[in-house]
Amino acid sequence: EEPPAGPPLNFTILDMTSHTFTVTWSPPDPFLHYGVIISYNLTCEEVEGGHIPLSYPRMFTGPPISSVIVDNLRPFTHYKCSLIAINSAGNSDPTTDTSITDEDAPESYPRDFMITAIELRSLTFLWKPVDKRLQNGLIINYTIICNSSSILSMEISPDVLIEDSNGVYNYTIFGFTPATVYMCSIYANTSVGAGPEISAIGITLEEIISTTSTSSVSIVTTSMTSTATQGTSNIGLIIGLSLLSCILCVVLTCVIVIISILIYKRRKSKHYNMSTDAIQTKNSPAYGMIE
Repeated sequence: EEPPAGPPLNFTILDMTSHTFTVTWSPPDPFLHYGVIISYNLTCEEVEGGHIPLSYPRMFTGPPISSVIVDNLRPFTHYKCSLIAINSAGNSDPTTDTSITDEDAPESYPRDFMITAIELRSLTFLWKPVDKRLQNGLIINYTIICNSSSILSMEISPDVLIEDSNGVYNYTIFGFTPATVYMCSIYANTSVGAGPEISAIGITLEEIISTTSTSSVSIVTTSMTSTATQGTSNIGLIIGLSLLSCILCVVLTCVIVIISILIYKRRKSKHYNMSTDAIQTKNSPAYGMIE
């Protein structure tokens, strides 16, 4: 007796779910059995990483078997299965097939979730993606929900996220109320569903703190307005005093001019009288007798 000369026929993986699939086959060509097929040996392993599901490889004996449900599989994982036929003399060559299990909701939450860069009306969130082996599919978006007196929810596509050199996502959400405590949660979503969530607390800044610059502007504006008003009043006062001074200067000048004119006239009048008296004295008889 010799080992089977041909592998099992029509070996196929079908009926995939996220954690199971079914493999079916037919016995080797009867002319190649070279004896009675007493069992089949099935092995399934992950194509990437070579992880072998629990309880595999498995030996199937007893009545003729043509299908088996393979379980304990990981969602959205590429598997390769091999089957050999066995007779009392040995093993046949293997036959193989590959398939990918269906997606499922993520098994874990985004890692290292925290809230930073807290502002008046915005919060910035940091997180790392769900561990690749626990994503269970393609992550189509992340959902962040913040609860307070109102609920703010945001779905974020990975396409708009930028991952830094440390594998950290950074995203800022606006529209929060100032001076409010928010309990924020994040979870990842596949096409099948949502994974578990993780939470963090964020407190937006108080209006008085966040609007210091605005308040300062208001205060400065008010001060400038008051200063401008006061300056205007001071300017008016200065102008009034200047005008008054000018008027006083003009009046004093006029008084001085008038006084000067009067003094000049008085001196001129006195000089004229003295000249007249001298002429009269010269023409008098007494003046001639003395001479």
